[in-house]
Amino acid sequence: MSMVPPGNILIPRIGEKIAAVLRRHKLRPEVSPKKFLARVKTSKHRYFTPARTPEGTTVAFYARLHANPDAQRKFLTEVSVLRRLNRMPQPFARSAPRLLSAGRESSFEWFTREHINGNPLGHSRHLSGRLAASTVAQLASSIVSIGQLPPKELRVKLQRFNPDNYRIDRQCYGLAQAAAVPATTCRGVGRLVSNNRQLLHRCNRVVAHGDLNLGNILVDGGIVRIVDWELAQLNNLAYDLGYLWVHLWEAPKRFRQLLLQSFVRQLPSPQRALFRQLLPVVVAYLAIGGIPYRRSAHERHAEQERRRRYHVRLLQQCLHGFSALRNA
Repeated sequence: MSMVPPGNILIPRIGEKIAAVLRRHKLRPEVSPKKFLARVKTSKHRYFTPARTPEGTTVAFYARLHANPDAQRKFLTEVSVLRRLNRMPQPFARSAPRLLSAGRESSFEWFTREHINGNPLGHSRHLSGRLAASTVAQLASSIVSIGQLPPKELRVKLQRFNPDNYRIDRQCYGLAQAAAVPATTCRGVGRLVSNNRQLLHRCNRVVAHGDLNLGNILVDGGIVRIVDWELAQLNNLAYDLGYLWVHLWEAPKRFRQLLLQSFVRQLPSPQRALFRQLLPVVVAYLAIGGIPYRRSAHERHAEQERRRRYHVRLLQQCLHGFSALRNA
């Protein structure tokens, strides 16, 4: 991997450079690089737009914007993972979009992939509508299958999630001091993580999507498709399900329960006890990250308070194990 300068800054003249690539490949972007950058400034690390080919088909076009090693690593990870999944025979691999082309310019990378016509399940934590039980089962099956893929078979060097990140007691006590979380809950979370520390290190070798939110899950003609694989990583088998589940704080409780039940039912029997032990730790870690320290200018106070209460309730249920957590 080539060296790039540190810092969350744009690559010099990146808008012009991306426009040149689009012209060279005769792609007509729905949103030009200039308009995209005017809208997002420096907040996005990559450019995305649907684009029309000379043949009249639509593709999804991506290009790196930020001049830092992390943005480059994530961009190249997605290209490598898509390329490999497209060649694999497993049914779940077809949930990933087809990589169509990829290139490296002197200062950035780009790629095109299949443009999926389906709609995302939602945005952030908002479900777009009622999902058929068969769709929920299909989604659960895809998440299970990702975690069953042997890393050696993927043949992509994935970043390993640091299990010590689960040591969230310091962050939790900060929330307690801000009166956002009860201090007794924080002490319980500290014990939960400490009691499972060795298990977290031992199980930290499972392929995970890493960013499984509703916007990255699409349904196209009744088929579940999963996009944006740039955060693919090695983690534990509870991470992807826990990540999606925690972010569904405005989804109906029945949907969360159905998703969890379907996942456990499709998980290989020998792994179910392990999953039940890991999920409360994963959910505690992710729930802590969802609790605001202070009021946000970008979120209504009532909505922020609902989110805080939901995540605090998750934390408290985590202390009582899987059976309590699944009813949260």
